[in-house]
Amino acid sequence: MTIKSQKMKSYEFASVATAPISMPNQQEMTVCNLQLKAWIDARDKYKKIKENENPNLDDMILTVNILGNSLTYLFGTNYNKRHETPALKYLIDTFYPNDRHWELKSDNIDLYNSFIELDKYHKDITKHFNKTKTATATELTKKKLEIFVETTKEIWIWFLGKFFDGDIPKEQLAEFENV
Repeated sequence: MTIKSQKMKSYEFASVATAPISMPNQQEMTVCNLQLKAWIDARDKYKKIKENENPNLDDMILTVNILGNSLTYLFGTNYNKRHETPALKYLIDTFYPNDRHWELKSDNIDLYNSFIELDKYHKDITKHFNKTKTATATELTKKKLEIFVETTKEIWIWFLGKFFDGDIPKEQLAEFENV
């Protein structure tokens, strides 16, 4: 069975690893790209939050969780060592696709530092939220969420830039515009 490419958008293949799958009782295969789906979900949730004068903190925390998950999926799916997928910070710090070293920290220290703040909030608050973390959780503002969204977007673009050797096809950037 082949993928019906005319029914798929080209950006569905935006990341390095996707999986064509066929569900039982379906005629056609579809593309399963969880990392891009997570980015799209987070981006769309953020757009609604941005429009709201008084957004719900739960929605904001969940959006950070989805942002972190999109990066975890992106780096974890493309991680070339076949064992348990390590923590997101480790993935970003030690990413060696095809034996090439990609180092966000040396490429863009400001983006890396923004990532560290996003990763800390994602790991400490959104993944393991409990009553002892409410003070830190309530420090999440729309402005901080905007920074987290922009950080995630820029890391995706950095990743795609590395993958496409600096020449990212226009259609690959479709889901990263108009955030």
